[in-house]
Amino acid sequence: NVGANPDTEELDDAWFARPDRLDLIDLDEMLPILSNDTTYEFSGGSSRTDAIVRINVNSPGTYNIELDSDADLVASLYEIEGDHIETDDDSGGGLNPRLDASLLADQDYYLRVSHYEENVSLPKFSAKLSVEN
Repeated sequence: NVGANPDTEELDDAWFARPDRLDLIDLDEMLPILSNDTTYEFSGGSSRTDAIVRINVNSPGTYNIELDSDADLVASLYEIEGDHIETDDDSGGGLNPRLDASLLADQDYYLRVSHYEENVSLPKFSAKLSVEN
């Protein structure tokens, strides 16, 4: 499992605490997938401090990832190998992050969402992926 401790199978907070790179232990097939013109809804209400969403890109282009929440969130985008592409805090209006990145076709990427404040449970949010025309 992504971010899982092989001894306990629980989420490993140290794995999530590395914003410069995602170390992908095993790709979790259960990760939610965000593709073009779809919206992912995170319900909140748990003690998780991060959410990881897999982004599926079918055609090359400049993609926008917009998040909406009542809380102050930070979003980071990573390549499939775990290398950091971009991070944003408040470019989406208010306290919402927005990422704009040139992405390659037939690639998966990872979106990591966390609260701006450290060790704060992740609230309800939505993330939408769209391509610029």
